Formats: sequence, C-alpha cells, structure tokens
Amino acid sequence: MTKLVVLELIGNSIDRGFDSTLEVGEVGERPQLRERGTLPANPQLQETLQYWESCYGVLDRARGSLRRLKPKGISYGNE
Repeated sequence: MTKLVVLELIGNSIDRGFDSTLEVGEVGERPQLRERGTLPANPQLQETLQYWESCYGVLDRARGSLRRLKPKGISYGNE
C-alpha cells in the first residue's frame, strides 16, 4: 500500500516557529498516526520562501493562462 504523509503548519510565524500536525496513513484511509508538535523558528526560511516564490511564482503565472479551459460554446436548456 502507498503511504500518505501530511505535514500541516499552523499559523504564519517564520520568526517564532510553527505549531504543526503530522499525519501518516494509507492513501484513502484514516491516518494511523497523528502527532502534534512545534517546529522552531528558522530565519533562513523567510529568505528561502521568497526565493522559491520568485522562481516558481513566475512559472506558475505563465502556465496558469495555458491551463485555463475555454469552452467551445455554451448551451442553455433546449437551445
């Protein structure tokens, strides 16, 4: 079976750390393990996040216009 691991960061405090929840389980099933904890502050994380957003944000915005579906036509009722 394939495992699913979910790490949830709660709050938005890069300078003070994050509360977190870790869930581990099989795909499509309830988690077998759920742990709550805290992650320490990491000042370098803000710089890394900004770098990631500058690199991948541009790519995502460029691809976003290509991913939009455009209908060939719209019909309502018995038209």
